[in-house]
Amino acid sequence: MRYSSWRVTVLPWISVAIVILGCGRVNFANSPDSGASEMFTRRNQLVVRGTMLAESVVGFPLFVQLRAAEVDLGAAAPDGADLRFYAGDDTTELPYEIEQDSAAGFDLWVRVPQIAGGTDETLWVYYGNPAAPAGEQREAVWSTDYSAVWHLGDGRDSTQHQLDGTLNGTRSEIGIAGLGRDMELGWVEVADAPALAAIGANGVATWSAWARPVTLPSTTSALIDRQHETSALDDFRFGPSTDGTINGQVNLDPGQVNLPFGGGSYMVGEWNLFAMVRDGDELRAGVNGVTQERITGVGTIHASANPVWLGAGCNGCAGTPNGDLMDGMLDEARIESVARSDGWLRAEYLNLTAPLVVVQPFEIR
Repeated sequence: MRYSSWRVTVLPWISVAIVILGCGRVNFANSPDSGASEMFTRRNQLVVRGTMLAESVVGFPLFVQLRAAEVDLGAAAPDGADLRFYAGDDTTELPYEIEQDSAAGFDLWVRVPQIAGGTDETLWVYYGNPAAPAGEQREAVWSTDYSAVWHLGDGRDSTQHQLDGTLNGTRSEIGIAGLGRDMELGWVEVADAPALAAIGANGVATWSAWARPVTLPSTTSALIDRQHETSALDDFRFGPSTDGTINGQVNLDPGQVNLPFGGGSYMVGEWNLFAMVRDGDELRAGVNGVTQERITGVGTIHASANPVWLGAGCNGCAGTPNGDLMDGMLDEARIESVARSDGWLRAEYLNLTAPLVVVQPFEIR
């Protein structure tokens, strides 16, 4: 989903995933043109630094920032309609979603076939064609593995399931990727939908979110939560705990699995990638792609019809969250029907905190 905010002119340095290399004007001969209507006048090469990864990731949604230091923004359509991303073969088109377009440039998600661990990859972005039809393919970026993806510039879900959330007591702010939400002890409510049943059907799931806590919480904060329909327990919940570690739980049929407190840490006042993974009979949780806790529990994930809450918990409540409120920023909350490895989660962490993507100077036709 795109968020337009022409007042935003610069993102904090910690969220920048692009190394600034300066502008250039180099002629290029080859192009994915298919006639005059598809004539692109600019392109940039993108180097994806797989050498930073310990393992390969397949079908990875890659966050890319296009900024004026490398990209000829004046040649591109203001809303990015003429952007086209291609794999290293300069032929295979890649789907993308524009999360935000602003005076500073574009914040996008591009689905890449693979990033090979230990090997740098090359992508291309073309633009500068006023006659080109809009090229954004938002839902194609997020495969059927994703039950929901909330970028949290607003409450909308970017997947085909359209699990849009209702905002309560929160406001939009610059996040770790594009715009996120200052929760201000508020929450986002997401009504239940059939797409969420998939996380219980095959015994695996991944819940993840970026959070920047203001302080250590007085009680465990919930980043993503759903209450069990017959008790004060939660079908699933995870988030920062009072002692600076991650904690979570999953309700199973026939029992509940609670992750113990202790081990590892997150940083107050900084962005952290929190994740909880149900993989077979194991439940594990970690921060920034590093598992901190794991526990074994037999059973399938319970699937209720209750709402999902972002940034709050619902412990026996009657429609309004009554605890575990998040105090701080929340961004990029996701529910997936696959069990992500630490290597995958580490790639997500590096994508938003390190120069995993390097945009080379633009070339002009």
